[in-house]
Amino acid sequence: MRVSKSHRSNRPKSYKINCAGCGKEVVVQVQPPQDKKLLCMDCFKK
Repeated sequence: MRVSKSHRSNRPKSYKINCAGCGKEVVVQVQPPQDKKLLCMDCFKK
């Protein structure tokens, strides 16, 4: 089964970041700001 290009473009873009607390790689759906340190959910809950 082929997927049309228009169907693939409807998917949100994913961005890989590293958690500033533990270094774990996390995938987010929004482009992270360049000047901010982000945390994974585990570190955020601490």
